[in-house]
Amino acid sequence: DRALILAGISHDLRTPLARLSLEVEMAPVSQETRDAMAADIAQMDKIVAQFLDYARPQSNAPATLVDLSAIADAQADKIERMGARVERHITPRICVLGHETELTRVLTNLIDNARKYGRHSESDTPELEIWVRRNGAQAVVEILDNGPGVSEADLERIKRPFTRANEARSQAGGAGLGLAIVERVIKRAGGSWRIANRPQGGLSVTDR
Repeated sequence: DRALILAGISHDLRTPLARLSLEVEMAPVSQETRDAMAADIAQMDKIVAQFLDYARPQSNAPATLVDLSAIADAQADKIERMGARVERHITPRICVLGHETELTRVLTNLIDNARKYGRHSESDTPELEIWVRRNGAQAVVEILDNGPGVSEADLERIKRPFTRANEARSQAGGAGLGLAIVERVIKRAGGSWRIANRPQGGLSVTDR
């Protein structure tokens, strides 16, 4: 029933959003207005996607071997094309048993979060470090940014659904579910993760 409801929500909301996108392209308005309307539609679509990701039930498919290194490299390529500077320390073929779609969602959310918030102003170029390595029997992923960080009181709170660290982040374009999705997926996979402020500034997110 839940899967059917989620599929219906996705269809019922995204179909009119897609139609609106086409209508905006044809609307007799200025390019500035058209761009603003398109951005609003994209924001709504992103919020729908976050709700669906958070509500999606755990996969019943058997776990398979997932290459975390390949996922991290692909996400690094993506944000470099968006203008970020990425320092990579990715050991090849670091693999874990899990579900590739869910683990890809974890790395996508964390790396995109670092890209958006890992700078002090909109004009700054985001700078990130991505580490994937082995520590004994554990696979360790670490995402570092050079942004302003988060207050110590908020480090655990921002893992909760619909939560952001400050008002400036309320305009981020999502529903405040990105880190809550990370929390849920990592717990399902039997892993752990930690968010900490770096002494030199910025955040460190470590998954094991």
